[in-house]
Amino acid sequence: MEAMTIDKLASLRALIDAKLRDEGVYAQLRSLIQATTSPEAPDAVVAGVLESEVVQQLIASVKANPPLDEPATASPSCAPVSESSVTLQLRLLGGRAFVDCLSAPPATSTHRHCFVVDVAFLHHRFRSVPAVCSVEPAFDDTFHIPLPTPPPTSRAVEVLPKWEALCRMRDPIQITLLKVVQKQTPGGGWATGAVEFVAGARLDWRRVLSCTHATAHFPLQLEGPLKVSLGVLDVRLDVLGFRKSAAIATDVATLLQKEILTTNAVHTQFYQYAKQWWEELTLETPTAKTRAFKIFTEDETHRYRMVCTYLVPLQCRCISTPSEAARVVSLIPFVRAVALGGGGRQDGWKSLPAFLALGQGDCEEHALLLTSLLLGFGLDAYVVTGAVRPKGANAGVPHAWVLVKEKAGVVLWEAVTGVRYRLADGHPYERIDCVFNHCEFFANRQSGPVRELHLDLHEPKHWKRMETALLDQLPRQSPVALVPPAPDTDGALETALQAALTDLRGGWGYATAWTPALSHYLRPALTSYELERTYGIGNLENDHFEMSIKRYVPEGATFQGCPVFLSAAPELTVDALVLKLRRDPTATAILQTHTRAAQFGLAVREYRYPERITGAWVMLGVVYRPES
Repeated sequence: MEAMTIDKLASLRALIDAKLRDEGVYAQLRSLIQATTSPEAPDAVVAGVLESEVVQQLIASVKANPPLDEPATASPSCAPVSESSVTLQLRLLGGRAFVDCLSAPPATSTHRHCFVVDVAFLHHRFRSVPAVCSVEPAFDDTFHIPLPTPPPTSRAVEVLPKWEALCRMRDPIQITLLKVVQKQTPGGGWATGAVEFVAGARLDWRRVLSCTHATAHFPLQLEGPLKVSLGVLDVRLDVLGFRKSAAIATDVATLLQKEILTTNAVHTQFYQYAKQWWEELTLETPTAKTRAFKIFTEDETHRYRMVCTYLVPLQCRCISTPSEAARVVSLIPFVRAVALGGGGRQDGWKSLPAFLALGQGDCEEHALLLTSLLLGFGLDAYVVTGAVRPKGANAGVPHAWVLVKEKAGVVLWEAVTGVRYRLADGHPYERIDCVFNHCEFFANRQSGPVRELHLDLHEPKHWKRMETALLDQLPRQSPVALVPPAPDTDGALETALQAALTDLRGGWGYATAWTPALSHYLRPALTSYELERTYGIGNLENDHFEMSIKRYVPEGATFQGCPVFLSAAPELTVDALVLKLRRDPTATAILQTHTRAAQFGLAVREYRYPERITGAWVMLGVVYRPES
């Protein structure tokens, strides 16, 4: 065996020390020595320790391992000593004191109101089984979350005790409580309807390491709007594959306390800096006081956060282009957050996990998600807060959208609709107040229309920038996982919709003849419509579609077609598609066609997106001869 260098010996010694601490050997030896009845006889104490069970097991484990034939590696490593997997077990064990449920409508055989808990941690998302709303909702769910090995932090060999390596995963568990309305389906299942946000909470999972018991109990006090107490959610945590001890618990508690003090100091320093920055801005730019600058805003857990910390670059394998990202975000329902009592917008933004759990949100949440996805593609993207003037309005209203610096110039992305505008083209944006992403924040010093602004953000004459070094010190969230899309079911949905429309027309006394050839000819048009919505590419397949229809329709006959689009989460229903068609005047006219030998065609094209979003294009067509 090669002679070990001093550095390698020190590294090996540190590994052994970390191993003994992780396994609680030091604590057991200390307890064993303190329990010795004759401390005045050192030899007896040493003999007792050597014969103890803990030392014998340690010696046996060392003998069981083969000798090291290779020298210690010099490659970078930040290693917990044990290579065994470590798993965080999270259990939901009911709730208490949900007093608002005293006035909730009772569940029936066809309708019920339920609570659902959405859990986001690291790159994992979980959702509980719906629990009927009651004062003590009966949650009973268990989630297992693998804890990854932290990555290397430097080129030098860094030896960490296992508990310290785990504590480097500072991300909290983010919990979102939702209330859903469910309706029983003909098949006996339950379909989810309206969804309402109830409360959000954060839990530092590392606190379980500071507890010597196998399982740690954390009663989470949930607070709703205005910090009104809503109830208590019982959560229990355990770390599987990790042996805890009193010494480790003490070390973890000390580490967490120091981290809290450090984080508070960082927030205090940044708040003082932000106050000074704002005073300078108002002195240098008198119009700043009349604008709606957003530096801090309250999240769903009632914590005030700097707006840059809401953003994190997101990468999702099921979204392959930035245009697809814009399409996905635009399909999430836009719901204006109205303040209690009306008359204005509700202050505060929801974090990305809460927004995705709820499945709907205001323009700010849409802009935050789209910007995070565009940052994940490596684009120079920013959230913009300012004002937009809706059609027919006399004044602008507060709004948020996305700005992307592209090769051809600045492009403004409307996150709610997915529409893109060139800066010099016509767009509805009236004013820009501030621009920010996950690492930079700029305040607009200029006045005038948006198309006349100088958008060189690093020009001090036109923009006031915050210190990037101070922004980097603020705690950030890790990327949230997007739920992958479900498998396509085009054929089943089309068959079911055909049957429903046949029954609908049968109720009116009309017979329906579906023609497979006509249905097939309609499908290319649906692909063209989706490409136009996603990429702005129009008429890609329209020429082929028009040629097919022209060759199919006999001389003297008339073709009439109507496309409609509908999106929903978590799934589309045939009833919703029928209602969408009946609300369209052209589709209604086609459905009411009752001439002889009328041939009907129906094509359905589903598009599955992350976050359980399903969009469907439906083309209804008919070929008939007008009756004289």
